[in-house]
Amino acid sequence: MIKFLFLGRRAPGLTRQAAQSHLRTVHGRMVVLPPADAGAMPAYYVQNHVVDGGYPAGDGPHAIERDLVTELHFESMAAMQAAVATPYYLEHLRPDEPRFVHDPSVVRLNVTPRTIVEGPRAPAKLFVFASRAPGLDDDCWQAARDGMTNAMAAWDGVVALADNAVAAPPHGERFVDSVVEAWFEDPAAAMAAAARAPRLFDADGIDRDRSLTIVAEEFTEERLRELLTDRHL
Repeated sequence: MIKFLFLGRRAPGLTRQAAQSHLRTVHGRMVVLPPADAGAMPAYYVQNHVVDGGYPAGDGPHAIERDLVTELHFESMAAMQAAVATPYYLEHLRPDEPRFVHDPSVVRLNVTPRTIVEGPRAPAKLFVFASRAPGLDDDCWQAARDGMTNAMAAWDGVVALADNAVAAPPHGERFVDSVVEAWFEDPAAAMAAAARAPRLFDADGIDRDRSLTIVAEEFTEERLRELLTDRHL
């Protein structure tokens, strides 16, 4: 199984609420309730609707405020390539993307997850996107990652925690090197954790200028399907 995270900024002219509504009710419906002849689809799909975030100073890609984080799982790279080559994707899903997301600023991350605290996925969620300091060796970077996850595992309200190692992209440098996902018992706990998160970047081995945090509401594939089927949205 392979996992991808896509960080997106809303399409120009849209409010955050409008972009998230389109992603949830229009695009999400096409993904989780596809027609029978849709062909290859992701093995698992999750939307994260950004509530707040902390970003570094500057005008680079790390400083861009994000509105959407989408998670896609595929059985293999071949399965992913098959999914993005279907007529359903090319004629329906792909043309819909510019209607809610600013494609030029989308960051695509291929990640390998590792469970730190096993527990249920919950709607209240915190992402910590951390970058490795230049010149840091592998052992020191692993120690820095362990320091982050150990600290977060002790925070109030954590129900599950995972650390995702980011693979090198085909071209250019990694946007970040690690993505920690933390699920909380309620939104207040997630926001309290977000207020503490910047201190994680003070640790040796972390490049603060290329690290950021995002608080989001998570919509799993199951939750989306239930909401859309029950016409709650």
